[in-house]
Amino acid sequence: MRGLFTSIIYRGALCSSLFLSFALILILTAPASAEESAEAFFKSQVQPILAKHCYECHDTDPVESELYLSDPERFFQGGISGPIVVPGLPDESLLIEAVRGDGYLQMPPEGELSAKEIATLEKWIERGAIWPGYKQQPSPMPDSGETTVSRIEFFERHIRPLLAKNCYECHGPDEIKSELRLSNGEELFQGGLGGAVVIPGQPAESRLIQALRGQADLSMPPTGQLTEDEITKFEKWIRDGAIYPGYALQPRRVPDNLEDATEFSEEEKSFWAFQPIGEQAPPEVADSSWIKSPIDRFILAPLEKAKLKPSPPADKRKLLRRVTFDLTGMPPTPEEIADFLADDSSDAFSKVVHRLLASNRYGQRWGRHWLDVVRYAESAGHDGNNAYLHAWRYRDYVIEAFNEDKPYDQFIVEQLAGDLLPKTGDSRRDYNQMAATGFLQVGAKPVVMRDKRQMLLDIADEQLHTTGVAFMGITIGCARCHDHKFDP
Repeated sequence: MRGLFTSIIYRGALCSSLFLSFALILILTAPASAEESAEAFFKSQVQPILAKHCYECHDTDPVESELYLSDPERFFQGGISGPIVVPGLPDESLLIEAVRGDGYLQMPPEGELSAKEIATLEKWIERGAIWPGYKQQPSPMPDSGETTVSRIEFFERHIRPLLAKNCYECHGPDEIKSELRLSNGEELFQGGLGGAVVIPGQPAESRLIQALRGQADLSMPPTGQLTEDEITKFEKWIRDGAIYPGYALQPRRVPDNLEDATEFSEEEKSFWAFQPIGEQAPPEVADSSWIKSPIDRFILAPLEKAKLKPSPPADKRKLLRRVTFDLTGMPPTPEEIADFLADDSSDAFSKVVHRLLASNRYGQRWGRHWLDVVRYAESAGHDGNNAYLHAWRYRDYVIEAFNEDKPYDQFIVEQLAGDLLPKTGDSRRDYNQMAATGFLQVGAKPVVMRDKRQMLLDIADEQLHTTGVAFMGITIGCARCHDHKFDP
């Protein structure tokens, strides 16, 4: 028995020795083997996917969204939305969000990748996004559990307002102390006289955080330290990669042919807001018994696709309360409730809707939304804050237009040029056409500026901006200073 144990121990030792020797060989040879495997995987699996689906738009100048996918250095720099790959973190990579359709865009535009192709890209990024021949591989940012889209939203909601409030006075569009400007992404990351102020992924090493905490050779802002919550927001922003929307991490290229720069790409022209209105056939549904009008099909179809069922019908009291609040902003009176509950006719609800649409309160309720769009106020704001004594005339015009169901094209023309329209002979209509031009007058206006020429230009700019936003959904006011034409 002792001999058997001795033999077992000897054999175990021998096996352990052989195992350790073999493991040592694997350890010594692993880097070269893994590198070769990663290189082969990229060339045989990943690069063909990029070439097939992406190079058409992201290979040669001018590229879409300033994003080059055929050159590794430019690839890892990303485009106008920032880096598209976070090595080691596929779920945090904008590239994966795009091919999955999880974010605000779907790529490629001509159709989805197969599940196998998406899995291949995910595997490549998870293994470190190795690109053969590119030695300066970016290191993964810490995982915050947030998508690139939510990080952009975080910047816009928290970081940009803090920069504007506390930093722009000395480091903004109009002032640049210490050669540091924080209102522009490219200049922010370039830094100032003291060097870089933000190191993405490393808040403790970033001079911006050191300055905010008073740890550097100076304390910022000079007017007083930010709150702990505000500083924490900056640290989170930097820790999550310091995403600055619109900063492409590379100089903007000027096309050789400047005329080409003014042409819209097919992707830009296909933006949903610029598509003409057309007939949309109601979708087919499985349960047609639920359908009361063609509109119901547009509601039921996505519910059925998600394997959901509509909520049960509301009782008459709830239905009346909902529609009355919806159309007038007020609850129904006890008398209206009693009348509706007592009406058993098939068109009882239709009669309620027509009654509410005929109410003056309908125009008051829904006209308010339009007044918000056109920045309605009864004073000019700014330093003078002059009162608009007759602003109510435009307000009443809007309310009346909703109550009369005025055609929308007429509604637009009267507001933009009511004073230029020919007289109709109908004093009430002629008055309304003039009152409609209050659209151009209301809103914040710098009416007490010393430089009257500048004042008139600023007023015209405000009117043009509001016109673009209200009637076109486009911020054409930016064109006063910027020459890039594509709004979205």
